[in-house]
Amino acid sequence: MKKFLAILLMLTLLCTSFVACTGNEGDSTDVLSNPVDDAIDYIKAMYKKEAEVTAADFTRVSVVAIDGVQYKVVWTANVTAGTDPVNIVENADGITVTVDVPEKATAEVAYTLTATITDSFGNSVSASFNHKVPPYAVMSYAEYAAAADDTSLVVSGVISGIFSKTNGSSGNGMYIQDVKGEGGYYVYGFADGKDPEADLGLKVGMSVIVTGVKDTYNGLYEIVNASVEISNSEITAVAPIDYTETYKSAADLAVEALTGKQSMLVTLKGVEITGQEEGSGYYKFKLADKEAYIRISSSNNCITKDEITAFKAAHTENFGNTADITGIIQLYNGNFYLIPADANALANFKKVEKTDAEKVATEAENLTFQSSIANNGEYALLQAGANYSDVKITWKSDNAAAVVTGDKLVVTLPKADSVVKLTATLTCGKETATKTIEVKLYAGAKSYADIVDMAYGLADGTALDGTYRLYGVITTIDTAWSDQYNNITVTIQIGDKADKLIMCYRLKGDGAKDLKVGDAITVEGKLKNYKGTIEFDAGCILVGMGEVIAPETIVENAYKLEDGKALDGTYTLTGVITKVDTAYSEQYGNITVTIQVGELTDKLIQCYRLKGDGAKDLKVGDKITVTGTLKNYKGTIEFDAGCTLDAVTAGTDAPATPAEPTTVTSIKDAIAIGEKVAHGAATEEKYIVTGVITEIKNETYGNLYIKDSEGNTLYIYGLYDATGARFDAMANKPAVGDTITVISIISNYNGPQLKNAVIKELVKG
Repeated sequence: MKKFLAILLMLTLLCTSFVACTGNEGDSTDVLSNPVDDAIDYIKAMYKKEAEVTAADFTRVSVVAIDGVQYKVVWTANVTAGTDPVNIVENADGITVTVDVPEKATAEVAYTLTATITDSFGNSVSASFNHKVPPYAVMSYAEYAAAADDTSLVVSGVISGIFSKTNGSSGNGMYIQDVKGEGGYYVYGFADGKDPEADLGLKVGMSVIVTGVKDTYNGLYEIVNASVEISNSEITAVAPIDYTETYKSAADLAVEALTGKQSMLVTLKGVEITGQEEGSGYYKFKLADKEAYIRISSSNNCITKDEITAFKAAHTENFGNTADITGIIQLYNGNFYLIPADANALANFKKVEKTDAEKVATEAENLTFQSSIANNGEYALLQAGANYSDVKITWKSDNAAAVVTGDKLVVTLPKADSVVKLTATLTCGKETATKTIEVKLYAGAKSYADIVDMAYGLADGTALDGTYRLYGVITTIDTAWSDQYNNITVTIQIGDKADKLIMCYRLKGDGAKDLKVGDAITVEGKLKNYKGTIEFDAGCILVGMGEVIAPETIVENAYKLEDGKALDGTYTLTGVITKVDTAYSEQYGNITVTIQVGELTDKLIQCYRLKGDGAKDLKVGDKITVTGTLKNYKGTIEFDAGCTLDAVTAGTDAPATPAEPTTVTSIKDAIAIGEKVAHGAATEEKYIVTGVITEIKNETYGNLYIKDSEGNTLYIYGLYDATGARFDAMANKPAVGDTITVISIISNYNGPQLKNAVIKELVKG
């Protein structure tokens, strides 16, 4: 067998040494590609987006594997005559080389880097990449700030802060204080992903020279792909610049930072400590009626976990007091803020006594509530001030879907999206103030932006009910792929929400191993707030590269179409057949059926003139997968003619009749039971519930609403009679106005409901 495989491989390689292998004379349709061509195409794809400017040494692979065969990649550098050389150095790992560039070139070095691959028959292919090394010169801060993006630059200064994966930050980098006090430098990412502490041995207070490329990220100047030279290893204390008067007089703090003070370590004296947004990591302060904040970030944090805990405690304990704040200036999307460089971010506290009116005004200003709700349930309402406990708070709601009951807001989602206005009345002594907060109640499909906003409204330690799907672009690889645990941790940005990133913790799934910064991916999982980091919890899944829209979202979008309109492109949906609209036609080879996707009983999809293997034998209850164009045809949402049947799983019409339970409950109590059930789950116990039918949503399965004499309404998802017959096949079919008693489990899917209920008694209305 081994000899046969060896001969086969040799024949294959011999075949690829010719332009083409043909089966019949004159037939050139069966052309086999040369493996070395595939290998060089792989190299081209790998490095086609690499920067032209290479101010520091970098690596390239020297071995590639194509269809299990390894090919050696030989790299050469052709340098412009009369300039410094560029050398190729074999690395000890045997699979990479280092391109050694002259990092202190006296003049620009232009060079062509060429990769050559040769197979065992002498066939060679090459790919070339043009690069240049800029002349070496240390810039002033003004030159650095004025430089355009992608400009190669060299700067120097004293390290004022370090963040690294070694210390638990999701990124590697540092801050450098300009020795002339003109500004600061933000280094984000080192060449070949090196850790500033573990790999480079850097420490705060060292003097360094940094070579890299200028970039601007949402207004913040950065130096990326940096290499570092320690010019003085002695530790020098970095003195913060007194920024108090500049802050007070600035007409626009963002403009002030943009024009020369970014990434500088500064001190602000006598600021008032105000509110907190712990979920976002914002710890606010105010000076001269201008409020800003210190931010604790997961991506560029320079202090330890213990120092973070101490900082948070000090900020909380000194609410309303004054202090001196020391931090590094940051600018993001027009927002000015500071990040702590060390444990001394807060100091020199002075107690400030507040009047009752000031307490009320302060608590009213900082009072918040989540901006959106997508699940039924109870939501806590503050009854006293977060910082002044003698400020008492009462609440009122203007929407019956959100009722204030004591210290809870009880939400029963409406049938359509709506907004509730919560009015808080704050009282301290004889002083009173009110504040109105608008909360969006989601009834249907939610956009990616909606989901992100909902997640960022979570309190620390809480999670959104159910699972969600988001599509975004990877901004950082927080933890590299683990072969042991088969997961990776990345952070993604959804749309333009650069200030609300989502971490995907221990992400799994096909393709996760090869993820890189810049990849656009779709992730699904449970969203939570973990100590201020908004993340998909462990166990989240990489659904696919690019945007993979959830089936429920596709259906919701299709139902938003105007008559005669269609969604762009083709879509694939899986659902259960609820009706055979038109029997299979032997003449035309098609059938028309209607399917239900997931639990969207009120948003059925017709598959018009469906074709494909197995279409002839389709029946109600079968689970099918269909691909085609979705459109609105005179009010019917359908896959257009020409849609194809991709897969079929035979199904049954109705579930087994449940056993007789003993627990009788009211609609009101059934709702209360359902609210305690996790989203997507159901009770094991079955209940007997009675009500009057007010609306029938689905004539096939008998999805309907029942109501009691007190006005409590409950949804029934799937109704069967005692024989197991489905609603559309019942001999004695219930109607609006009839009173029914049913036996059912209680589930929670976007709210309490009875699921697969069986009629125990029917009284015609």
